[in-house]
Amino acid sequence: MTIICVATTMMAVVTERRKKIGLRKALGAANKSSVLEFLGEGVFLGGIGGLLGAGFGFFFAQMVSMNVFSRSITFQPLLLPVTLAASAVVAIFGLIRAKRRTPFCIPA
Repeated sequence: MTIICVATTMMAVVTERRKKIGLRKALGAANKSSVLEFLGEGVFLGGIGGLLGAGFGFFFAQMVSMNVFSRSITFQPLLLPVTLAASAVVAIFGLIRAKRRTPFCIPA
């Protein structure tokens, strides 16, 4: 589900930036630079989402644990890199479809 959301969002971003991509191509930019720009943006946003998800997830899990079991939970620091890596991988898979559409922007 997340991959579909990321793919849809990035397709919208590519569609909005078609003129910018076309202008960059007209000025001599390679397709690779546009693709790398979108991949970098997607991985960055995926990392931010992973950090926010881990933080909110721990907060809500702590609230449920306290209210239901009357016990506190501890934060496992080793899960943070795993969460960031997983969110980056999901972002990359979501970007594959948008990445394929980027080179087809016609120069202005």
